[in-house]
Amino acid sequence: MSLIEQFFMEFGEAQKPMAASVQSLQFCTNLIRKENVQHILDSGSGLSSVIFHSEFDDVCTIDDDPYWAEKTSRFIAANINKEVDIGPIGPVGHRTFPFIFYDYGGIETRIYYFKKVLEMCDRYLFIDDMHINYYREYVQAKTKGYVLKFVPETVDEYGRYGALLIKDKQSDNAY
Repeated sequence: MSLIEQFFMEFGEAQKPMAASVQSLQFCTNLIRKENVQHILDSGSGLSSVIFHSEFDDVCTIDDDPYWAEKTSRFIAANINKEVDIGPIGPVGHRTFPFIFYDYGGIETRIYYFKKVLEMCDRYLFIDDMHINYYREYVQAKTKGYVLKFVPETVDEYGRYGALLIKDKQSDNAY
């Protein structure tokens, strides 16, 4: 049984439309490998945490929900044999990361922390749930001057998709 199947078996099938899409995680994993990214911020624990911690060594996961963070930590410990301390954004808010997967809390929470996360990004910021109109419009308004590409290969069965913000314009051809 794959880690993804195990995740949904434990967390429930109802979690599928809430969890990061497999398509988005595949896109991000491929980009991280292709660009040889060493430090990853996984903001919003869950399936993304399981995938990133199983594939990469230097992953920092944050979550605004202590219950969800604990549940994800237990799953990773039991299925990947890796101890992960998941907390809120505050303690890592001063750091920067070359890759950030942004799926932190509900949409209102994401809007609230978006400017902070943009400051924390050195190179790539994958923004999940761009199918939500008012969120997409907010992100587009706050990212003028950056390269923002919608990623059609991340569209899933629920119509969700993500976008990739590229801070380093020389990396525009990377993906």
